[in-house]
Amino acid sequence: MAAREPPKVTQSRFRRECERLCKEPPRLPILAVQACPPGNRLRADIVGPDDSPFAGHRFGLLVEAGNEYPFKPPAIRFASPRRVYHPNVCSQSGGICLDILNDANLWSPALGLEKLLISVASLLSEPRTEHGLNSEALELLRRDAGAYAARASAVAARESSTSSSAASAPRRGTAEIETTVAAAPKPAADTAVRGQGVLGRDDASRQDGHAAAIEQITPPTTTVVGEGGTAAVTARRDRVEPVDRSGVCWVAFAIAIIAIGVAQRISSGE
Repeated sequence: MAAREPPKVTQSRFRRECERLCKEPPRLPILAVQACPPGNRLRADIVGPDDSPFAGHRFGLLVEAGNEYPFKPPAIRFASPRRVYHPNVCSQSGGICLDILNDANLWSPALGLEKLLISVASLLSEPRTEHGLNSEALELLRRDAGAYAARASAVAARESSTSSSAASAPRRGTAEIETTVAAAPKPAADTAVRGQGVLGRDDASRQDGHAAAIEQITPPTTTVVGEGGTAAVTARRDRVEPVDRSGVCWVAFAIAIIAIGVAQRISSGE
């Protein structure tokens, strides 16, 4: 189902703010902003504050302005809630418990999107302990602030490293795979054939420089066969027929008999 188009007022204000945030270089803690259709949505990336367990980690935020924006705050949530172990962040939906979002008297149209993103980043270093959306994190923070900070930092680091490894994993293209296959060592059967003086090579790996080297190391009787080296060697062996030397032996034997007979006649004449 297609998203419902927001009112013109909301679109105009939201579009102006998005264009400004996308056009101007972002200011920390904001790292990047990207507008999303149908004109009242955006994705923003922020970095965890230095004085928080989330320092140095990047977090995505999804923002959607309602029909009454900018007179009412937009909806905002974390894109990957599992990475945020925080009392005021829902670990399931990524929803955020922030005073300017929940109290209509604290929100003002003058705040806008940029200040809202900065407020969310500040919440990471200044959690509210009066109430929360993650009861486990809230209880741990109330009981032992040091243990909470260690747990939040470990969760952010573990989830961040997992996501980064999956995203940065190299993808081998077709050309790279073909190069790897061509460079793979020949099987043992091919090595045995080389010892007999026949070298099998793929057309894809035959180059001028290699041909010159082959001519120097290949015996004079060696034949360089194209693709299908082993099959070509078999065919070559089938065409080589042994020389029948029995006829030569019979001729030599006949000549010897004639020579003996001539010698006997000469002796008898004498």
